[in-house]
Amino acid sequence: MNKFIKFIILGTVPNISILAASNDYSMFGAKEEIVYNVHWSFISVGRAMLGIQRVSSSTLRVYSTAESYKFFDSFYKVRDSVESLWDTRFERSLKFAKHLREGKKSSDTEIIIDTATDTARLGEDKWKVTRNALDVLSALHYVRLKKLTPGTTVMMDVYTKKKLWPLVVDVIKRETIEVGDKKYDTILVEPKMREEGIFKAKGRIWVWLTDDEKKIPVRMSSKVLIGSVSVDMTEIINIR
Repeated sequence: MNKFIKFIILGTVPNISILAASNDYSMFGAKEEIVYNVHWSFISVGRAMLGIQRVSSSTLRVYSTAESYKFFDSFYKVRDSVESLWDTRFERSLKFAKHLREGKKSSDTEIIIDTATDTARLGEDKWKVTRNALDVLSALHYVRLKKLTPGTTVMMDVYTKKKLWPLVVDVIKRETIEVGDKKYDTILVEPKMREEGIFKAKGRIWVWLTDDEKKIPVRMSSKVLIGSVSVDMTEIINIR
């Protein structure tokens, strides 16, 4: 799941909507959790969840989890979690923590932002970030705040391990799709960044957001090393 929100810039794009301090964060309410089924080609292999929770008047906790189903664990066991803190007053990320358990590999990362010096810290390593830099998790929800018109793009700065990237999200088109037994009017966007995650991305990534004020990500899809992975929404929990 986490890989679908990890992007690397491929080039400059016209009609860019720059990050601005005029977004309505009240749309997220007190808490929102979106549950997904993860498909590898035509096989259902796991469950993922995206969550966002208000912890103060100006701070959101953004989190995600992903786990393979038990029958698939013997092939490739996944137990991943990612969490960040998002300052909505100054529109910047404050912290990003990632705990990946994938097959025989495991990794733990925690990046803290020093807002006084605009510096990111990972252990003993430090690097400069911009004043409005986001992490890869809050970046997805930031896109949901924007007016999305086909043919335009959204651009923001995103920090990852020891790096700061300009992130471009192309707004492709409006499209009606079927997810489970429901049809949704959606806006298709293509984020352009690649990083490590649950499944390593090969090629392009697509995200379908509902074409309404909530812009719920109902489907995500990408190529992986073997086949393709798609993530379809199965449930959404809203606590206002």
